Amino acid sequence: MRRLIASLVLIALLVAPAAAQEQTIAAVAGNTGDFSTLFTLLSTADLVGLLDDPDAEYTVFAPTNAAFEALPADVVTALTTDVSLLTRVLTYHVLEGAYDAEALAVLPLAATMEMSALDGEAIGSSLVFTSIDGALSVNGAPVVTADVAASNGMIHIVERVLIPPDVAVELGLRPDTTDETEYVLFGSLNPGGLDGDRVFKAPAVDPQTIEEVTGLADVASVESIAFDSAGNAWVTVDLTVVDGTITNGGLLVYTDFGSGTLDTPRVIAGENTGLVAPKGLQVLETIDVVAVADSGARNIKLFGLDAEGDVEPAAVVTIGENGSVWDVWYDLFNDTLYAAKTNGEIAAYDGFSATLGAEGPTRLIVPTDADGSKISVNLHGIDIDYDSNTVILTDVGDPAVNTDGQVFVISVISISDGPTPVDVRIAGDQTGMGNPVDVIFDGTGIFIAEKANDTLLYYADILQRTGDLNVAPEIVLPALKAESVALYPTRESKVIVDMGLMP
Repeated sequence: MRRLIASLVLIALLVAPAAAQEQTIAAVAGNTGDFSTLFTLLSTADLVGLLDDPDAEYTVFAPTNAAFEALPADVVTALTTDVSLLTRVLTYHVLEGAYDAEALAVLPLAATMEMSALDGEAIGSSLVFTSIDGALSVNGAPVVTADVAASNGMIHIVERVLIPPDVAVELGLRPDTTDETEYVLFGSLNPGGLDGDRVFKAPAVDPQTIEEVTGLADVASVESIAFDSAGNAWVTVDLTVVDGTITNGGLLVYTDFGSGTLDTPRVIAGENTGLVAPKGLQVLETIDVVAVADSGARNIKLFGLDAEGDVEPAAVVTIGENGSVWDVWYDLFNDTLYAAKTNGEIAAYDGFSATLGAEGPTRLIVPTDADGSKISVNLHGIDIDYDSNTVILTDVGDPAVNTDGQVFVISVISISDGPTPVDVRIAGDQTGMGNPVDVIFDGTGIFIAEKANDTLLYYADILQRTGDLNVAPEIVLPALKAESVALYPTRESKVIVDMGLMP
């Protein structure tokens, strides 16, 4: 229905294009019925005059009435009773200069005219643009009607109200994911032999030692651990090794392991699963699947959250022609699944909830230095910070070398494609990284499972760092053949529960 309304708005504007182009942006909003809420709020914030200026040029992302109606009632009340907050939100929809959809499609991001008052200091939070098969989105919101020309700029119709990230936290639309005080750090240890594998846990704030949890000695190898919002732990394992080669793997699901319980698990394994050597995984609760990076089969397998026994996956996702896959991470807000590949590529699957990656990657991202030279070798761990649209990766380099591990940070990952310069590269003899197999972001810093050197590492304030760094971590803990790291409650669980995306 909303798309129909937006289409009718477009038809109304295209019936008399010359008339629309003779009107200012403010006049188009005031004379178009489906922008009546927008126009009323512009009037409340005293912004009509700004968008009515015939000598200026603006680009406005105009939410429909339905977009405002979709906001929670308490958010509407907050905006209509706080003019400063309302001004920030409305001006966040405005760019200085006239940009059509073609120009925006190649514009990674742009600072907005966000401000708390017309005569106040510019805040200028940025909008991020993506274009997939000609379909333009802004901050993940589809532009349902593009290029409505006005006499002083361009209008693009959206069906979502765009909110600056910190305002979204203030309004309760997004949780504050920088609060790590509730987290417990979990992970896996993967030494040689069949009786040494463990999972572990430790306080995520100021960890001093780790507590090992036994009970997994009947599997050949424990790989990775992930949690859902209920505290159930999903663990990838190798089940059979013949002459040093892994021949089949599986998933173990431990009920309420987040609270420390280690009961008999639900098992997903067998010939029909196709699992060979499963590594990293993530529970995608909003899509009702768990995504498993199967390094041995060179694909990503999706299983329903109620799967059990020797069952076929709900879907199998291809990763491209080269390399294998070690870890996956799902970006909730941009609906993109990312996969860390062992040939140094990041495979991105945009629009994942609709397609489940049926046609393979939509983008292949290659981390490079500032000169465009590839610096990624063997990507393993991956995590996403939703608030800053940033990806964090580990690279183990040569598995036989205990000094060549790296960490990469790449911002604006939702529009990255092909060779992409990294914002941060941590590598060198001071880092203690040889085979950093996995990484988890706690809202400010990162925990790293450093397998070759038997440690857990922590780098604080990772998003505040820039450039090439050869620096020691803030925390180093002994951890025999650390294989993976995870947090409970997961940051993703906090997001989907706090935003009402799950019951």
